[in-house]
Amino acid sequence: MSTTPANSQEEDNTISPAQAHDYLDRIQEWDGKYLTITELATMTLNADIGRHGKNSRLYALPFHAERWLDEPQDGADGAKTWDAMRATLDDWAATLTETLQLDPADTWDTLHAAIDEMLYLKHDDLPLLLEEIGTIWKRIRRNVEPAAKSYTCPKCGNPTFLKYGVKGWDEKYTCKTCRIAWKPADLYTATRQKIARSDQWIDTAHALAAFPGLTPDRLWQWAHRGQIEVRKNNKGRNLYQASQIRENLL
Repeated sequence: MSTTPANSQEEDNTISPAQAHDYLDRIQEWDGKYLTITELATMTLNADIGRHGKNSRLYALPFHAERWLDEPQDGADGAKTWDAMRATLDDWAATLTETLQLDPADTWDTLHAAIDEMLYLKHDDLPLLLEEIGTIWKRIRRNVEPAAKSYTCPKCGNPTFLKYGVKGWDEKYTCKTCRIAWKPADLYTATRQKIARSDQWIDTAHALAAFPGLTPDRLWQWAHRGQIEVRKNNKGRNLYQASQIRENLL
């Protein structure tokens, strides 16, 4: 018989006061810079947020409403937009300033001071405050960290990702497998070189990109003379094997 407490899963999700301080600092970085409703409704993400995830009945709502449709009755768990998340934190700060008799300060400084004071007093509401701070940060993180799938990594073949940060979209394509952040020019060059060294069947446009100096006329001449094999794709376009092009260029 298992001796694991029935509520162990909830305990595992509890954050510490130290984590809450860190999360507050991270949340503050997004003050005035977080995604707008339009961005939340239209951007392509690699993860779905909160309790309205892939298995939720709300997942099929138009314009990804599960990302931005606030549900005020649910507190931090229902706060999807920045205004709603900030309002939740502001309410906590205003209430705790009065109940703990803290010196007047902005929301961020007030909550940092409140966490320390509540920890010292073993205040009953501390776990709830920590939970709501954790909920807000996890929602922000799930929206901004995974970002959009992009080009294939030329080193391992897995997808790369563009991340969204406080300064907007990242200019590098990150491969989580290789732990490489590709600059666009480097990614293009590495991809081109990989194709050039492969046995892939590629169309004229990819052939010209993979082999600088190659022309459509030269491809046609090689094919006409039987120096390279030609196949058709399902759209009727000519395909050439990269290795055969490489051999003719050497």
